[in-house]
Amino acid sequence: MRDAVNECAVQTLIEAVFCDNGACMEFEGVEGVFSPAFGYDSGSTITTENSISLTYERNPVTDCACNLFVTDGLPGVNFGSGHIVATQNSGFGLHFGNAVPIFNTVNVDYYYTGGGITVQVNEETPITVASILDLPATIGGGVSLQVTPDANGVTGMLTFSGDNIGHLYLYTNESAAFDNVCVSFDDNVLSVIPTPTTLPTTLTSSISVLRTAGTGQPEFPSTLNGQG
Repeated sequence: MRDAVNECAVQTLIEAVFCDNGACMEFEGVEGVFSPAFGYDSGSTITTENSISLTYERNPVTDCACNLFVTDGLPGVNFGSGHIVATQNSGFGLHFGNAVPIFNTVNVDYYYTGGGITVQVNEETPITVASILDLPATIGGGVSLQVTPDANGVTGMLTFSGDNIGHLYLYTNESAAFDNVCVSFDDNVLSVIPTPTTLPTTLTSSISVLRTAGTGQPEFPSTLNGQG
């Protein structure tokens, strides 16, 4: 830039700078195609970002050795910012063992146009449904799931809530894409407590000492710990 008499000049270079969100995996810093053909099979780590690890996973429904893509967007599709992870009859794992800060919520942006989708939490049984909107609110292992679609019907957000989210696995039978895996702590999250199949020993002991006296009325023990 020069002044009117060309006596001075200033040159400025403007470069885009990636601003890292320390509570998110945004799939930056890695790009490529991942599958057994390229040396990645189920459980193989692709990258670790902000202490969250991304692994390649075969789709358990088809056991297809299909490609997983980490790429700079989808051609002709307005989704994500920067790199995204795209499935094509394939899947991926997200591992939060070393994630900080302490969190009980995981949000994942999605682009999905249809086809079967499978979700697995930790080592629970995978849940497969025909449409992403059919995913249940209780996804397993004390974790709840909320699916929030956008008005366009193809993008939206998955919100996983629970105190024990260690691993998440997402698989699709057709093409889909995901971005912005972010952890946070929500004070409003209530833990989903699995229904016990058996009563605790102390409670069983307490119940066992209840008796019916001659009057037909129950006698309660002096303590409720099975000792009275």
